[in-house]
Amino acid sequence: MFFFMAGLILMLLLPQAAPGQGVPYSAMVMDISGKATATQQGASRALEAGAVLYPQEVVATGAGASLTVYYSESGEEEQWPGGLKFTVGKLRSDPQHPAVKRRSRKVALPSLEAPPGGMKVRGAPPPAPAPQPSR
Repeated sequence: MFFFMAGLILMLLLPQAAPGQGVPYSAMVMDISGKATATQQGASRALEAGAVLYPQEVVATGAGASLTVYYSESGEEEQWPGGLKFTVGKLRSDPQHPAVKRRSRKVALPSLEAPPGGMKVRGAPPPAPAPQPSR
């Protein structure tokens, strides 16, 4: 239990990388059906939803498979059909294959420096003041 708490405290105290800055990976597998593998420097691994992809990895989709990849820095989402192979880039995959569906999904994240907003309930009366004890 001690090591768990110490690890948790350490994770909270270490500075976190901002999205798209200092992150070693460039894409994430958002959805997959069938089999796909990523190979880098001769080492292959099977892909699953949530897996991260690194620049220069070669991804191969099996016959009948489909793979959705999201590039966080460019906001580009790509849907790859089965039987294709591509190299992961920093902003998008290479080569640009005509069978791949692409769309921009760039999302502007809210500033973490701004004060948190509150929820306003319209039409609800303000709470009544608490009664004061009589003396």
